[in-house]
Order: sequence, then C-alpha cells, then structure tokens
Amino acid sequence: MMIRRIVCLLLVIAAFAAGAEADTIYMDGTARAVRTETVLAPIGGTVKSIDVRVGDSVSAGTPLMTLKTVVTYADQPGRVAFYGRPGERSEAVTDLYGAVAVIEPDSRYRIETSTLNAYDNNENKMVRAGITVYLSETEGSPKATGIGQVYDVDGRNFKVRVLQGDFELGDTVNIYQTENHDYTTRIGRGDIQRTDAILYAGEGSIVSLLAEDGAHVEKGDPLFETLDGTFDGLTSTGNTIPATTEGIVSRIAIEQGDHLDNRQTVAEIWPVDSMRIVASVQESDLNVVNAGDAVEIEFDAFPGNWIKGTVEKIASSALSEENSKTAEYEVIIAFETELPVRFGMHAQVRTEQ
Repeated sequence: MMIRRIVCLLLVIAAFAAGAEADTIYMDGTARAVRTETVLAPIGGTVKSIDVRVGDSVSAGTPLMTLKTVVTYADQPGRVAFYGRPGERSEAVTDLYGAVAVIEPDSRYRIETSTLNAYDNNENKMVRAGITVYLSETEGSPKATGIGQVYDVDGRNFKVRVLQGDFELGDTVNIYQTENHDYTTRIGRGDIQRTDAILYAGEGSIVSLLAEDGAHVEKGDPLFETLDGTFDGLTSTGNTIPATTEGIVSRIAIEQGDHLDNRQTVAEIWPVDSMRIVASVQESDLNVVNAGDAVEIEFDAFPGNWIKGTVEKIASSALSEENSKTAEYEVIIAFETELPVRFGMHAQVRTEQ
C-alpha cells in the first residue's frame, strides 16, 4: 500500500512538472519599428544633394538633403542696404521697394563712351574691363584730371568708374590708357554722369543675407541667397531639410535634381523609441500569452544576455499563411536595454515563470 502511494505521488509531481514546463512558451521574433515617421519638406525647391543613405542613424535636426540656392553678388564696391529679409519672397519685396538690396557705389561719377571716339590705333580699341584709365577735361583752365577704371565692356561700348578727379556733372573728358598720355593714346571721350544706386532684385524666397545691412562691400562679395520655394510663415528655415526625430532612415522618397513642393514627402524614419520585438504565437498558446505578461528576450547577437520585456499587444486577427493548418497571431513586445540592438536583429522570446 505504501509503495502504491509513493508511486502516485511521483506521478503527480511528474505531471505538475510537465505542466509547468509546458507553460513556458518560446517565440521567434525580430526587432522592428512599429511606427514610421514621415518627413515633409518645409519648403519647395530643387534638390542639390542627398546627405544621408537608407540605414543611416540620424538625430533630430540632422540634414537629410540640401536644396539649391542662387547667390547674388555685388558687381561694384559700395555700401549695401537691404529691403528684404530672410523668408520673404524677393518678388514681393521688389514690387514694394524696387529691390531686395541696393548698393550706393563708392564712385559718385561714371562715364559711358565708345572706342569710336578713340585715336585711330588698334591698340586703343582693345579695351578690357578692370584696366586703369586716365582722365583729362577737354575744356577749362586749368583742365581737371583724374583716374578711372573700366568696369563694363560691350563690343565698342564701355563704361568707366571715376575714382579720382575734381569733376562736375556734365564735364566732358578724354580717356587715355597711359598715365603720361597724349592724343595718340586716347581710347574714348564722354561726359561725366552721376552713378546711380545699383538695384538687386533676385528671384524666389530669401534664404539668408550674406552681408551686414549698411556694410561696405567689394565687387564680387555675396549679398544674399534665394531658392525657388516658399517658406511657411515667411520665416526662413535655411536650405536643408532636417530629420524630425532620432532614428534610422528607412526610405528616401526623392532623388538629386528633383523639384520639391512644400509639404511633399521626402523621407521616412524609424524612430528609436518605436523599436519593438515583433513575434508570433500559435492559437493554441493564446490562453497562456496575454497582453501585459512579462517575458525574457535573448538576441542572437548577444547570446546569454536575457533581458526583460513586456507583451504590449496581441493581434486580433491571425497572420495569413497559405497551406497553414495552425493560425498564428502577431505579438508586439516592448523592452529596454543598454545592448546596442539594431533594427532587424533576430531574438528568442520566452514567457516568464
């Protein structure tokens, strides 16, 4: 009798142990993003460069791509003043004020002339922009003299900026190519005119001003840059399109050279905080695995490192698999770890006992 009791007790213990073992459910899973963030272009324009690739890790604010801009440069020295501000449409500013920027030239006077008034010598007819010329009043006693610089050449016609000389509006001067000149080195003749302010209009939205308002600029200095989109709220956000969250670039929706419209989709990002283990559980185990259950996770890349997780969600409909006799349901598992887990890593999940 005693032997029968011992045997029965052993069978009960074995059955209990077998039942306990059966309650531990194992699931295969993968680290995936359960949410995708779409990046929209904050401004339209033409894509100059794409600065990231699919799979790159980015932070909020990391430039994803750069849009082309057009820079307007000063074509003569002077003091610059700006009517436009970053974010504004240059066309609207020009309609209202006549220009985005204006330069008051250093030279008060200029001369417009032609080599038709030059001494008949081939050397005198080869005028180049940038050369220094010497000026002498045709009338008066004594005759005023000065120095100028050729700044614009169009065929026979050219323009001279007066740099030195005690001239007055309307004075007629001869223009020479040598300091110790005589009539054989004359390259032209013209009247002293007032130098008008130089207006710069630009096209598109103003990205940034590249000189200080009221500063002195030299010829070739950048004044402002524009692009062909429109900024929201007339506030410049620059010419880069930034990432909006920390994560992994999962898709780039445009190519270099494409023209973007404002609010167009340009990229997608898997946010770091959207990483979960996505696994599946058989329908026969749904009575064991429930939302809120604690589980343990081991990544193939880090064997022996079991970390804690929580079943966040179990799908209400089965995964569709052809020719499958057993229905399986998707399981979403949240976790936190200091391990360098990457999207796509494989993991094994087990229920806690």
